[in-house]
Amino acid sequence: MKAIHIALLWATSFAAYAVILILMYAFVPQGKLFAFYSDFAGPVPGAEWDNIISNVIIFGSAAITFLLVWVVAYFALKSRSS
Repeated sequence: MKAIHIALLWATSFAAYAVILILMYAFVPQGKLFAFYSDFAGPVPGAEWDNIISNVIIFGSAAITFLLVWVVAYFALKSRSS
């Protein structure tokens, strides 16, 4: 595999991560999650909640991107061997 292919694969996975991150910030119901978390753990200051939800979204989007890249690679390798 040439270096340009590796760089393009990295750029593609990074772009997928960025898109998933933006979509999660846009569509995750943060108000409902805040109410649920406050009921579960008690009152939470705003700054602490911002840290919690940011970590959840960042790590969640990383996990989704990992799974997406893994599935694409699995099917690409499966079709290549067939």
